[in-house]
Amino acid sequence: MSKRNLAGYYPIPELGESVFFPSVSKINANLDKFQLRAWAAGIDVDWFRGQTVDKLLSGEITVDQLREMDLDALAKEAKAYHTVVSKEAMDYGSRVHAALDTYHKTGAYPIDPEIRQAFMACIEEEMELKQVVINSEFMVYSETHGYAGTLDLHCIKTISDAEGIVDYKTYGGERAVVYPEHLLQLAAYVVALETMKGKFLDFGDIVYLSRETGLPTRKSFSRIKLINPFDRFRCLCEYFHLSKEKKKT
Repeated sequence: MSKRNLAGYYPIPELGESVFFPSVSKINANLDKFQLRAWAAGIDVDWFRGQTVDKLLSGEITVDQLREMDLDALAKEAKAYHTVVSKEAMDYGSRVHAALDTYHKTGAYPIDPEIRQAFMACIEEEMELKQVVINSEFMVYSETHGYAGTLDLHCIKTISDAEGIVDYKTYGGERAVVYPEHLLQLAAYVVALETMKGKFLDFGDIVYLSRETGLPTRKSFSRIKLINPFDRFRCLCEYFHLSKEKKKT
């Protein structure tokens, strides 16, 4: 399987040694992720409050101790706190993805206790759907539109005799939210796999795994519902490639 390099590009050896396509995530980076900005601002403010006002109100520190604090240094640390939380979340998500991939390919269960609950809940849900795995964690790409990505799961739901894909995502907070970039990514993967296989798929699902409860929330989309998201992603592709073209002198 081709691996994405540090610049966010996948080598496509079957199309030539020098052919590299940008990842779906790299293309989606052109979207304005307003929800991430709001989340980062909120979590940074909460951390700063927790180090100052909350400690004062709980009696952990006195007013004099608060006055002696280097608030500028604390504010600087607070501005970067969301990156710490984000890194921890990405690490958790990577471990869950790896565990599911290993299970789908070998049947082995994870020994990591922190992800075991989420893993088991996800597998139990798949069993209820009578989900049969065709392939797990593999590269898909579109030569027509010039993009690539790593698809989590290609499968069949035998309970409904439908073939499609599944994308796993972990989340914090109170509920699973389908953000615009999630749908665009899902649609991009569906179209890429259809092109490679030469046939239409029936669905694209996103399974959100809560970091707090470990429980899965599945959001299912028929192929028809993914046509508009793919049109939007296609426009992002065009913008991305046009913005990368060297200006003629």
